[in-house]
Amino acid sequence: MELGIYPHIAQEQQDYGDILLGNYVDCYRNLTLKVMHGLWWAAESCDSQFVLKTDDDCFVNTDHLPRYLVEFNKDRTGVYVGSVFRLGRRQVIRDQRSKWYVSKEDFREQEYPPYASGIGYVLSLDVVRELVDVAKDVPPVPMEDAYVGVLAREAGVPVRDSGRFAKQNVNWRVCNYRYLMVIHHLDAGQLKEAQQSMLNARSACNQTKEITGWK
Repeated sequence: MELGIYPHIAQEQQDYGDILLGNYVDCYRNLTLKVMHGLWWAAESCDSQFVLKTDDDCFVNTDHLPRYLVEFNKDRTGVYVGSVFRLGRRQVIRDQRSKWYVSKEDFREQEYPPYASGIGYVLSLDVVRELVDVAKDVPPVPMEDAYVGVLAREAGVPVRDSGRFAKQNVNWRVCNYRYLMVIHHLDAGQLKEAQQSMLNARSACNQTKEITGWK
């Protein structure tokens, strides 16, 4: 990708090496390509035990999530966990007017296998590598989170449902931030408020019994 017309991006990449560039149009229909590009990079270059995929309008509990993975999560492999769409919410949308439209040519089945919402899900690195490997033989579907579910099925990796990943932003109490790991649909101001609530929860809720399971 030519960066001459994007000098700030080029400078950021040169200074910090924290930008992954792909040769595809940055649009909603190409989210699958973007996510798989990121997973491919993680599989090849990342030395972390876990990978979190999330959206830019989501709050990530950086206080609790890493500590939870280290202290309470007993599984170091085979991890694919997030907010799973229940049966009846996984139908393939064939209406061409919908942003979630998927043709029969892209995916022939009428319902997706179980998958975690793209708002945020955690994968162990071995699962990331399995998904990337399986993707070589599974054509992409223009629904990135559903496609990850398809890959997981092909790889024999079960998805685990967890209430710690909230699809909606509601009036969460401070102590909820000792439990929630990802919250969807926050604007910039709400992200700052959530960050402060997370920090306040350290002292305000330290007498509350901590939940140590994914549920």
